[in-house]
Amino acid sequence: MKDKIKKTKIGFGFIKLFLKESFFVSLYVSIMLAMLGTGIFFYLMVKTEPASSLFTRNIAQTSIIYDRTGQHTLYEIHGEENRKILAHEEIPDVMRVTAIATEDNNFYIHQGIDPKAIMRALKTNFENGQILQGGSTITQQLARNAFLTREKTLNRKVLEAVYAIKIERHFSKEQILDAYLNEVPYGSNAYGIEAAAETYFDKKASELTLDEAALLSAMTKAPSYYSPYGNNREALERRQRDVLKKTAELRLADPAMIEEALKINTLEKVIPLNQPIQAPHFVFYV
Repeated sequence: MKDKIKKTKIGFGFIKLFLKESFFVSLYVSIMLAMLGTGIFFYLMVKTEPASSLFTRNIAQTSIIYDRTGQHTLYEIHGEENRKILAHEEIPDVMRVTAIATEDNNFYIHQGIDPKAIMRALKTNFENGQILQGGSTITQQLARNAFLTREKTLNRKVLEAVYAIKIERHFSKEQILDAYLNEVPYGSNAYGIEAAAETYFDKKASELTLDEAALLSAMTKAPSYYSPYGNNREALERRQRDVLKKTAELRLADPAMIEEALKINTLEKVIPLNQPIQAPHFVFYV
């Protein structure tokens, strides 16, 4: 009996020692990994391009040919990116609020990355067995568009986070949101909200209504799929309504304005896709 008790005590002692050793090994490994991760992070913070280049880099813009008065546009010349940069005061609030409602609820709270959004996206994607949500903030998307490519790799996601943190430390939220709205692709070669407003509604961005802004914001997730010129117009309309409802939920706009916007068939306002040349003899001469 005594031998049995002794063996039991030895067994418990071994388990206790094993658990103690495992705890310290795990703690040591965790500390080493944390130190390694911190070292890599600070290395990338130093070695990557400075955040200040966000506004000093060469950004492709559209060239415009005017008539002799300088008031009438004859033709616009651009490559892949049809873009016209707007100043802060030229960007309408309806675009700001719908962009935040669509892409980044916690834009004014986080410091570049949003851990809660990342975890929420991982949970949703895991439960559905496919990628339905992304955890990237508006700042991360700006970093990707400005400094990186769209390749889906771990290396790019790490760099995206590093650039986002650098951007947040260097610029105000308003500057970041302005840069994002001037940078983001809306499909049909339209980059930034001015080109998007002209392409889809034949108007300046400053003239956009809430329903139009919601439609444009709805397109940024997948511009080709949600194109009003494609086969997924119903999906685009549903997503636009979701944007407006989210805007209401976050109290980012007047409820009466949102209610009115929900009643409008915005797709009927989208103009045909074209790029006419006026005074072609002069344009081709130039």
